[in-house]
Amino acid sequence: MKVRIPTPLRSYTDQRSVVDAMGPTIDDVLVDLDRQFPGIRFRMVDEQGRIRQHMRVFVNDESTRDLRAAVAPGDELTIMQALSGGSHSGGSQQSITAAWIAPDPMVERLQLDDASWVDVVRGLMPRADVVHDELRDSVPWEQGRVFRYERWIDEPRLSSWQSGDAQHPALLDAQSWITKRYGVRFDGVALAQYRDERDSVAFHRDRELRWLDDTVIGVLSMGAQRAFLLRPLSGRRTESADDLGAVLDARPAGGDLLVMGGRCQAAWLHAVPKARGRCRSRISAQWRWTSRRGNRDTNPSYYAPRYFNGPKP
Repeated sequence: MKVRIPTPLRSYTDQRSVVDAMGPTIDDVLVDLDRQFPGIRFRMVDEQGRIRQHMRVFVNDESTRDLRAAVAPGDELTIMQALSGGSHSGGSQQSITAAWIAPDPMVERLQLDDASWVDVVRGLMPRADVVHDELRDSVPWEQGRVFRYERWIDEPRLSSWQSGDAQHPALLDAQSWITKRYGVRFDGVALAQYRDERDSVAFHRDRELRWLDDTVIGVLSMGAQRAFLLRPLSGRRTESADDLGAVLDARPAGGDLLVMGGRCQAAWLHAVPKARGRCRSRISAQWRWTSRRGNRDTNPSYYAPRYFNGPKP
């Protein structure tokens, strides 16, 4: 069967990107690979006989971490390695990016006002469903709490965080693409899982950044296509997702990237409303950056308690 080798391991294979190996299971294939190229298996499998955390193995297009999984001679085994840091360079970028990121994605800019914009990148990640399923099944999701109706309630979505080598390699590639295009760096990626049509997030701004006059917010969608609404800040108290006056819907599909920039977080709200009808899971990956220029926003964050009948004792 064909085995695709990532750039960091090609020193073992005389720089060959594709080699042949045989075996009834993934582990047997890796043993045969190690017979041909001594030492390569140890780079992929630890002392406990498990695939190392920073490695990813795909049989055809299906991700697996089970070394006992059966394979057939006509299958294709792809081995990927996450690189540390926020960017790739040289051959590593070409090799890994080709596996996760479309080679020449088209970027369409929506100019919201004189200082606020959204870039829409359709199909940036062609195999986003594979990434969605692996994140859904392996990430330690947490149930957050928000203060609404003058009490704490469960947030209608799950959340998590990844940084450094712990990031899925596809998210590292997306982060590298954003960094290269916009010239900004991130310390990690926030993840949100909308489990079904009932999960949502109301109109809000990312006020946790505090400096909102010059920001870059990347949002990569994986899984179900959901509405992603934007509307200008009106100054009214309500931020209900049911109030849809002057709303734009970017409606990203799986693999689409939205990048909100400029004063978008200062002057515009965004929301993911509940869906009508049955809807499968959607996961969004979010990268946030601020130049820390301009006036510091002093309003409460999205999660901060807000009382409309006076503070509770």
